[in-house]
Amino acid sequence: MLAGLVLSAGIAFATPQPGEVATQLVREACVGTGMQKDAFERLGQERRWRPAPLATPLAEPGAWFAGFETSDALITLSSTPNRPDTPGVHTVACTVMSSDIGDGWLTAVEVLVAEMGLDVVDVVSALPPAEEVHVWSDGPGGQTLMVTYIPERRRLSIAYMTREPALAS
Repeated sequence: MLAGLVLSAGIAFATPQPGEVATQLVREACVGTGMQKDAFERLGQERRWRPAPLATPLAEPGAWFAGFETSDALITLSSTPNRPDTPGVHTVACTVMSSDIGDGWLTAVEVLVAEMGLDVVDVVSALPPAEEVHVWSDGPGGQTLMVTYIPERRRLSIAYMTREPALAS
């Protein structure tokens, strides 16, 4: 009986907390790949994640997309050209979307934000009040992390965005 209790306690400690799986995917697939498409695709292939094709082709010249599904999340990496006044810069966005996330996810996100050295940004959300939004950044033109949580659907979306020099075509 005691062995069963010890085993149960060990399993309880090994179970990730809400949001930990999603934040770990951000660390590995977004930050760990340097937001580079080749490294992101290589990681997905190494992990044997299922490819997630884009439903609608990208119309912007120079834009690209890569995506994968894991058992826990949908992970995408995309690049789009910035405004005409910044032709040599693209916005690169890496998004991790997870379902079945309960309360307690914010702690895992705050740990990730602290590791990345980002500061909270006060935002007024245009989203419905049923959605919780948090934003952190290191300043204009740098890194931004935006988290959206929909309690009714138990869905968490973490989007990490950077501005990068455009790749030569």
